[in-house]
Amino acid sequence: MALTNFSDVTGIFPETVFNTIIEEVMMQRPSIFNYASKDLIKNNNYCSPINVKPVLKTMGIDLCTEISKIPIPGSNNPNSGLDFCVQLKELKVDFNPTNTITLPPELGSLAIQQFALKGTVCAGLSCGKQLKFIGGLFDSVKSKEAITVPKKIRDRKLPIKNTGIKDIKDIKDFEISTGLNFNPFNQARLSCFCLNFFAKLTIVNENGFLKMKLLGIEIQDIRPLGLENSIECYLKHLLDDVVFPKVKLAIQDLSFNVQNYFTIGLTPTSAQVPYNPNVSNDKISVFFNIN
Repeated sequence: MALTNFSDVTGIFPETVFNTIIEEVMMQRPSIFNYASKDLIKNNNYCSPINVKPVLKTMGIDLCTEISKIPIPGSNNPNSGLDFCVQLKELKVDFNPTNTITLPPELGSLAIQQFALKGTVCAGLSCGKQLKFIGGLFDSVKSKEAITVPKKIRDRKLPIKNTGIKDIKDIKDFEISTGLNFNPFNQARLSCFCLNFFAKLTIVNENGFLKMKLLGIEIQDIRPLGLENSIECYLKHLLDDVVFPKVKLAIQDLSFNVQNYFTIGLTPTSAQVPYNPNVSNDKISVFFNIN
């Protein structure tokens, strides 16, 4: 804290401290950064492990936010859809000026009140269920839960080993080789990928809240261009509509009374204090008045 000519108290949060805060928030509020459909959450089946404070695991907090399956257009089955997950990982911040994160040319350098984020997004889509064939019976690859084995197999009345198929890997192989409809419980097999992204942002005062505003986002080296643009569009909506609204800060929460002695509140913006908070010189500065 330090006194200034235009405010009574200044709170300074260096870039390094802010990155530490981001890491803590991601470990204490993982549901803000991880999203998956119901079955994936139920079976703890994600593309990337969800890190959380050990003590919080005993408190029953949500590790992941539940989202709907991706629908299959034209399907007549109301329960159809593909399980999927989206996870925001490894966030890092760089306050004006640009000296920690090398932004791609499409985003340029950081101007006044701007800062950059570099992060990783991992996503996965369910591509069906996977089983392995052990001793004439199917067993779950990942789940240890018991499965219901058809009676013909249980009684060994069906000559599975004589089907001519050496390695039965999934349900389709089983059904082709036996003519049975076999659909035991199992975890979905995810096809996952991870992408690094860069974003340029600023802080705005909107309707009594301090919130982040996205100015641009870029993912490099993805082809075709339409795929890159589509993923960037999705990430923009994920940040703007889901992540940022959950981390906004009410300005009234920054004002408080110290018993009946005095009140501390944000210094109003003026010619002397054009920005509050101020993003510059690798830090965020917040100015307060004491009344």
